[in-house]
Formats: sequence, structure tokens, C-alpha cells
Amino acid sequence: MRTSRVVTLSLLVMVAALVMAAPAGAETTNHYYSLSTKGQGTPGYALASGYLFFEGKRTVKLRGYATDVCAPDGSGNGYGAYVSVILEFKKGPPGARVVGRDTDGCSTGYNPNPFERTVRTERRIASARVILTEWDAQSRDLDARAYSRWWGNPFVYTR
Repeated sequence: MRTSRVVTLSLLVMVAALVMAAPAGAETTNHYYSLSTKGQGTPGYALASGYLFFEGKRTVKLRGYATDVCAPDGSGNGYGAYVSVILEFKKGPPGARVVGRDTDGCSTGYNPNPFERTVRTERRIASARVILTEWDAQSRDLDARAYSRWWGNPFVYTR
């Protein structure tokens, strides 16, 4: 009998902690993304994976890996993989920030570069998405792009 009371009390404490940690009606604040530009007509391709975390009304954090992958014959070196976050705000135009990159060549093949970046803004962030871009370093041409879905910020009322 005492054991069941202790278990019940422990569960109530855990539930209360979860309720107090998140705002009312908030969805989970961390979102997984896995993006690839493979098959978009470039000699190599770019990969990115990781998590986007909403940490408050004006703060988002991204943690993950960016990878520039060369073609098996080694072509495509000079391309770079860039991970950006696009932010929609409650008021005003959207904004973008590069948060991770792999630009150190790809002669060794698959070699993920870790990154972690916190973006703080003056405006309230309504939603965010991650974009993976493959750029050619020589011509500065955008070669391929992949997008995550939009995620609403649970700390801000979204539109």
C-alpha cells in the first residue's frame, strides 16, 4: 500500500514538473530535421541533420551536422553545405541566419561538421524552418536547396 502511494506521488510530481516547464497549450519545443540535396543535378550533394529548439519568445537554438559530400570521382569539390534558419516574426519581414556549414572540402568523403548556434532576436519569433543550401565556391551559384517544414513557436501565439 505504501509503495503504491510513493509511486503515485512520484508520478504526480513528474507531471507537475512537466506542466510548469511548458506554457499552456505548448507543443514540444524541439524539432528534428534531416535534409539532403542529393539528386538535384550537382556532382556531389549536401546533408544536414539535427534539432531546432525554441527556447523562448525571441530565442531559437540549432544543433546538428552539415556535410558536403563529393561525387565518387572527386568532382564537386569547391561546393559547400550551408545550414540556415529562416525566422518568421509576429511583426515585420522574415529574417535568415547561417548557423552551420561544411566548407573545408570533401576529399575525405563523408565528414560531418558539427555546429550549435543560438539565435536571439529583438522581435518575437512566430515560426522557424531550416534550409540546407549547396553553393559553388568558385561561381557563387546556388546549386541545390532542401527545406524543412515550418514549426510554430509554442512560446508565441502563431498566426
